[in-house]
Parts: sequence; C-alpha cells; structure tokens
Amino acid sequence: KYYYNLVQYNKALDERNSLLKKWNPSLEDVIEVYDEQLSVYGGYVIKARLNYIDKLNKKGRIIHKEITSQSEDIEFKYITNVKDLANIEQELKALLAKNLKSDVERRTTSYGPHRDDFYIGINDIDTRSFGSQGQQRTSVLTIKFASLEIIKDETGEYPVLLLDDVLSELDLKRQQYILNSINNVQTIITCTGIENIKKYLSDNSKVFTVEGGRITNKYNLYDLNRLD
Repeated sequence: KYYYNLVQYNKALDERNSLLKKWNPSLEDVIEVYDEQLSVYGGYVIKARLNYIDKLNKKGRIIHKEITSQSEDIEFKYITNVKDLANIEQELKALLAKNLKSDVERRTTSYGPHRDDFYIGINDIDTRSFGSQGQQRTSVLTIKFASLEIIKDETGEYPVLLLDDVLSELDLKRQQYILNSINNVQTIITCTGIENIKKYLSDNSKVFTVEGGRITNKYNLYDLNRLD
C-alpha cells in the first residue's frame, strides 16, 4: 500500500510540476484536481513514514545501546511541514492551495512528502552535522538491524542481509556485535580478508574467493580449518 501510494503521489507531482512550468490562469481548476490527489496519496505516505519512524525508534534505541555499550542514545525524527498530524490530508491540501502563487513563480511544488527530511540524533546531537564518522556509521548499522527486526515482525521471517565491506570500517567491538547478531539471518558479507570473522562462521557458512571478478574457490568451515 505504501509503495502504491508513493508511486501515485509521484505521478501526480510530476503532472502538477509540468502544469506549473506552462502556467496560465485557466489551469487553476486542473491544479485543484492534482492538489486533491497529492493530499490523499501524500497523506498516506506521511502517515506510513511516521508509523515506521515510531517502530524504528522502539527497535533502534535498544540496538544502538547494545552496539555502543550503553554509552549513546539514538533518536529518529521525521521532519515534515505538516504540523497538524491529526488532519494531515486537509493541511496538506491547504498548504498546496496557499502556496500556489509561489509554486508558479518557482515552477515547482514546495510542499509535500517529497520535501520532507529525516533526522538522526545521538545524545541530542544532530549526527549529520556534528556526529563523528564513527557515529554516522554506527547509526546506519542501527537502522539496518532495526529494519531487520521490523521486517521480521511484519512478515514472520528475516530478509537476506547484505553487508558490503562494512567490517573494515568498524572497530572490533562493533564487528563483534554484527557477527554475533546474524546467527539466525541469511547474510552475505564482502570483505578483503577472513581472519577477523572466521571464528564467527558456522558449519553452514560458505566462503567464496573472488579474483578478477571471478569466483576462484569455494570453502566451507571444515575446509578453512584444514587449510590452517
């Protein structure tokens, strides 16, 4: 439902912006039709995002404390121009109508979920502007692992987790958290060496060596231990 509403919103937004680029007063009635569509589809998108942020906070706060040894609190916020969250569709429609003149001047739509933003705070500090590189990386990990749990709650099973060379960017403690947390999740990890993760592999693990874009060897845990 979210994807459907997002697609429909973007279609209506493209049509509205197209009209704004060739504006004349006779198009005002047509614009009202698109404003109605944008308020309905956009309202659903905003509600769904707010609901997801709520779930992300509940899961993410616990996970982030575990990753950072209880030293950091994380908070996610959805930043929207809509203030009356009990009447999102009505306010969105009113904002579109109120700002039509400025939209005509700018040739683009100024309000709606396409203009909304996403805030990540660690210990009440804006991570994007003032967070360290380590904090930014850790916040991404928190989102990824919280999303795993949210998807599990929604569908009954974990999705496949893809970690592309993420271990080389993390300290040992964060590496250990990741590798200890994926026992029940089908995971594909790319890395430049296996030394640091070998002890976390299970009997079901498969290791592929890639050289020049081609898989040259495939090992299981028994093969790796024998090679040692």
